[in-house]
Amino acid sequence: MILNIAPDHLGHHGSMEAYVAAKARILQNQTIEDVLLLHRSLMDFPILQKTRGRLFWYGRDLKVSLDGLTLTGNQLAWRGGGPEWSRGVNTDGYFPHDVENIMACVAVLATLGVDVDQAVRLFEHPVRLPHRLELVAAVGGVTYINDSKATNAHAAIAALFSTEGPLIWLVGGQGKGEDLAELAAAARERKPRRVVCFGQDRLRFRDALAGHLPVEVKDSLQMAFAWASGAAAPGDTVLLAPASASFDEFNSFEDRGEHFRKWVHELEARSS
Repeated sequence: MILNIAPDHLGHHGSMEAYVAAKARILQNQTIEDVLLLHRSLMDFPILQKTRGRLFWYGRDLKVSLDGLTLTGNQLAWRGGGPEWSRGVNTDGYFPHDVENIMACVAVLATLGVDVDQAVRLFEHPVRLPHRLELVAAVGGVTYINDSKATNAHAAIAALFSTEGPLIWLVGGQGKGEDLAELAAAARERKPRRVVCFGQDRLRFRDALAGHLPVEVKDSLQMAFAWASGAAAPGDTVLLAPASASFDEFNSFEDRGEHFRKWVHELEARSS
């Protein structure tokens, strides 16, 4: 199963082409008895579709010619392998990437011929995982969201479009050498009210985003948080979606997220 392809670990692989080729190596030992499950976003990567096994897809609004799991509106349907079925689901309360993740779980079970009812019921009870678009608190009418797990541009873009309303975006840290053009284009479309660039690669993010968006630059995440919390107005969301690794300041993305959470709760205590 391959969930996505995004520019990541390029320091190790050297190029996007080499990264995709490395991913494709997992298919080399598949036999006609095996299954390959791909997200619909991978249709533009033919090298990832070369399998001796059975190919299934998953994602929203699949073409009717494709076998796999699709979600159209609130109707989840499986077709092409074993008994076909359809279930009504409620996606309210979920971010788009959450829906995709549950679909991935259901698709795996469906390819194995396992009863999917329990997995489908995940749609009934939204669950937030730590550091993954985690709603930390609302303080003085300002919502604070911790997505420290967004360690690359692809994840940060998903975070940007999972929020609504006026936004102050904290971005930076130890970058991964990605081309930031796609991130900059997404940010221009989302139009954060302010962008605060911090950490080791703060100037690189500033250069990619300035000119189109109002950008502040701070040395550290703590300084960025202090500026953002001071500038935020009721109705704003302060989003940590750093698009970077954490190792310039922290031990891990979890450590970074826990510091962000601590600062929010300290702010909450001072405001009460």
